[in-house]
Amino acid sequence: MPDFIVSNRNEDTLVLQIKGQKSPQNDAKHAALEEWIAAINGDLRFGKWSLAVAYKPVEVDDIVAKL
Repeated sequence: MPDFIVSNRNEDTLVLQIKGQKSPQNDAKHAALEEWIAAINGDLRFGKWSLAVAYKPVEVDDIVAKL
């Protein structure tokens, strides 16, 4: 389950994960999510999806602004 799913008016969707630190478990989850995003983007019916991970709360505003 992702922490947040953010979408904009252009039907771009961002899966935003908030993590306190890098770990092998988190890296494995992100790799699986990247695989899923590649599959959903390949379908072309659901807009463009992307993944971002914030390790510090101050990063969230910049990540969402880029969407």
